[in-house]
Amino acid sequence: MNGKKCTIWVFSLILTVGLSGLLFLPKNSFSMAENRVLADFPQFTLPPGENPAAQAESYLQDHFPLRSSFLALRTNFAIFSGRREVNGVYILDGQMAEQFGSVSEARLAQSLAEAETFAKSFSGPVSLMLIPTSVGIDRDLLPASITELSQKALLDRVYESVSERLGTIDCYSLLAANHNKPLYYRSDHRWTTLGAYFGYSACGEQMGFVPLAAERFNIQHASHNFRGSLYHKTLYAGPSPDTIDIYSASSSTLAPTVETYRYDEGSQLHDGLYYRELLGGSDPYALFLGEPAPVVTITTGLKKAPRLLVIRDEYASVMAPFLALHYSTVTLVDPTLLEGPLESLVNLDDYDQALLCYSLKHFACE
Repeated sequence: MNGKKCTIWVFSLILTVGLSGLLFLPKNSFSMAENRVLADFPQFTLPPGENPAAQAESYLQDHFPLRSSFLALRTNFAIFSGRREVNGVYILDGQMAEQFGSVSEARLAQSLAEAETFAKSFSGPVSLMLIPTSVGIDRDLLPASITELSQKALLDRVYESVSERLGTIDCYSLLAANHNKPLYYRSDHRWTTLGAYFGYSACGEQMGFVPLAAERFNIQHASHNFRGSLYHKTLYAGPSPDTIDIYSASSSTLAPTVETYRYDEGSQLHDGLYYRELLGGSDPYALFLGEPAPVVTITTGLKKAPRLLVIRDEYASVMAPFLALHYSTVTLVDPTLLEGPLESLVNLDDYDQALLCYSLKHFACE
């Protein structure tokens, strides 16, 4: 009886402290630990179709006192219990890796249809490059008990299905041949600058330029304290922080500028390719071309060089500085941020070549 009373008293105390904190402590609108916007206070008047109970639940989950500590504790308890997958993230020895998930045939068909439609509308050559995730390149990362689909087989299937209008770029082979190098971050789903270098190298033959050899780049360590998306999903601090590198061509005398366009801000110019001022922000990966924007245009100053249009996701940001070594203009468009047709912001006739550059997961999975 005393044990039951003690349990009830402890539970009541936790509940009282939690609710008191929820009511009276200051509320943050953004979680730096999880790198995301937190839920707003529930509205008394909701648009049709909105679920007030779900809105209230999201608010309570996001603003419960010591929430980040509880999330980290939950992850560590799962690991202690023998689990190796938490919130879509594999917890491995000294690093984390993103779970690829299941292929959505509907998503894949839609992505292929959109790629083919774009290729028909563009007058110049169009190339498609799909980038595998870390577990697709190095299966040895995972214990034998975890089954992941063959990303190589999926890539072959996709590339074999496209029309002749789309040229295909095989970055898988170069990445696989260098799988023992740090191609992906320990705490983020994206590839490193070295991984992007191999992606750029794979582009050369199909796109008609000669990639610079690795020894022609100077490497600067921009940050040694990067904790990325996989950390924010789990709040697991086991792996050491990552290093973010900048590769600068030692022979280049170019002084490129970057113009970003956002619907609410218009156009903004930035001297140089790297936003070093964002290294201390919520996502240091924004070092590469800044925070997400529908359209980003790099002007290099190269004379008589072709102009490149890149339809892309976030993987292309770190590869763009390599591509800029061979083009007078590189314009990157993120279709997920467009509020209208592509042609409303970009004149396709202004470009000589186009590259469709996506993560394989983005292209084929929901």
